[in-house]
Amino acid sequence: MATFRHGKNSYTNLDNGSGTPVDLSQYFNDVAFPKSIDMGETTSFGNQDKTYIVGVRDNKITLKGTFDATVDAHMDGLISALQAGTLASATIVYGPAGSTSTFPSYTAECLVSDYEIDGSVSAVVTITVGLQITGAVTRSTF
Repeated sequence: MATFRHGKNSYTNLDNGSGTPVDLSQYFNDVAFPKSIDMGETTSFGNQDKTYIVGVRDNKITLKGTFDATVDAHMDGLISALQAGTLASATIVYGPAGSTSTFPSYTAECLVSDYEIDGSVSAVVTITVGLQITGAVTRSTF
């Protein structure tokens, strides 16, 4: 029988600018982890339908949450370290069901592709962090 998990238990751990892993779960309330594979088109003249071959994988993670000075300082330090080259990449660990033993985890090296702070007079200030995975994603368990 299937065992379903609620998203409220999701776990997110991301290196800081010193390369030290930090649990940032309390700052985020939405995670998107799309996985895609490039397709090389092989269609030739005379074909009525397109044909393809499988290419390479591409993975990204988008984190969304509520602005807090602590996570803002974390992201600022991480972006600065990546840009200065003092950190080649950051490790992210994502647990969609939480970080309990035997639950699935996804670990990868990533680069910060964007960091957005969004404020409105009628809403809570939010943040969005875009992470581009570089290399393979390892699926394991906690």
